Amino acid sequence: MKEAVLYCRVSTKKQTKGHGLQRQLNRGIEWAERNGYDLVAVFSEFGSDFENKSKLPARTQAQRVASYRDCPVLIEDWDRWSRNCSFPECKVIEMGISDR
Repeated sequence: MKEAVLYCRVSTKKQTKGHGLQRQLNRGIEWAERNGYDLVAVFSEFGSDFENKSKLPARTQAQRVASYRDCPVLIEDWDRWSRNCSFPECKVIEMGISDR
């Protein structure tokens, strides 16, 4: 089975009161199972990198684990990685599971 890391993020306090992280987690797990991926790590966080790129430590950890294990990071949508298009130093698969 292929390996992958799952990364989930919400960026506003309002989103933390909803089900955004849980939805991303559930759909990410389902997507991985359907597509033959074994999740070796799951990272989630609340935060935005709009002004400070170092404010997302879980994203950094997800990238490190994926690079070390030579596997992709699964994300719901590119805006969950970054709205500023800071491209990762590892492979990323956009799962395309957003409600939008």
